[in-house]
Amino acid sequence: MKNKSYVVGVTGGIGAGKSYVCNMIAGEGYPVYDSDKEARNITNHNPEVREKLMMLLGEDIYTDAGLDRKCVAQRVFSDPVLLQEMNQIVHPAVMSHFTEWVDRQEASLVFIESAILVSSGFDSVCDAIVYVTAPEQVRIKRVIARDGMNVEEIKKRIANQNEQLSTLDIPSVVINNDNEIPLQGVVKDTILQLNEYRDNR
Repeated sequence: MKNKSYVVGVTGGIGAGKSYVCNMIAGEGYPVYDSDKEARNITNHNPEVREKLMMLLGEDIYTDAGLDRKCVAQRVFSDPVLLQEMNQIVHPAVMSHFTEWVDRQEASLVFIESAILVSSGFDSVCDAIVYVTAPEQVRIKRVIARDGMNVEEIKKRIANQNEQLSTLDIPSVVINNDNEIPLQGVVKDTILQLNEYRDNR
């Protein structure tokens, strides 16, 4: 994908605070694409995607409210092959939507938020990565407060979100969201750094 904007992927595991960082980035005036939110919209409203998912998982995965994500999770997360087949339907549709979105943007930097940046293939269209991290105990406390999940379930989610970012051959910035340093200044410095990367590419 070739465009005038510098594409930055923002990622990090559950409870790290990537959405919080993205809200700050948006507050600085930069467009942020929420891949999870857009995937929900696409699976609910894209007729081709809906048809393919029903053929794969059954017509009962849709209710009047849209895709029954709990039902889908029960069927695919214990079956890696089925999960991969579902992702092969959803991820290309989201990628196509994202590239069209990027082409409409005028900002020097555009951002995509994704917990599964590498496994979804979105890293292939990124010029740089921002990785949001935090100590495990901090992440666990945040998720308990936010979602009410139990500790073992959270630890399982953390273990399953092991993105191999170290193998990527693109610039990266790490933001340590450990509640010790105010993030506003860190985010501003990160944006300056990313604009420097863009100018020097």
